[in-house]
Amino acid sequence: MEKKIKVSIVNETKRYTIVKKNLEGFIEGLTKFLKINKNVELSIAFIGTKTITKINKKFRNVDKATDVISFNLSKNKSPPDSIEGEIIICPLIAEKEAKKNLNNFPDYIEFLIIHGFLHILGYNHDIEKDRAKMESLEEKTFKSLKVKSFITKEVLK
Repeated sequence: MEKKIKVSIVNETKRYTIVKKNLEGFIEGLTKFLKINKNVELSIAFIGTKTITKINKKFRNVDKATDVISFNLSKNKSPPDSIEGEIIICPLIAEKEAKKNLNNFPDYIEFLIIHGFLHILGYNHDIEKDRAKMESLEEKTFKSLKVKSFITKEVLK
């Protein structure tokens, strides 16, 4: 059976444009690199700081904005041959983090999607051993994926 990849994209921001075809290609490459042989249904939302702060507070009990949050929606819902999840990104926070860490903004967004997807797959970084394993896989994955950028920032006049 051939695996199917379904990507739903929601962009609630006004400052950032998402190129759906390029983002879908990125997810395709991501699942290929990670050797995912299951159906994947992924929702990716780009939202503002107020909304991500509310989500962070509700689900993580942290009352501040963050750059990415992800949820594994597969548990007890999907057939065993599928992965279902949601990645929520705040581009404004991501842009600030990218600048702070001297990273290219579109590359940093790609990194956040990899990070969120690995969480959906069960990777974690709560203890140092797990953190090192996850960071190593993030780095290898990021370096392997060469795709057209899928996010641009509107120039404010």
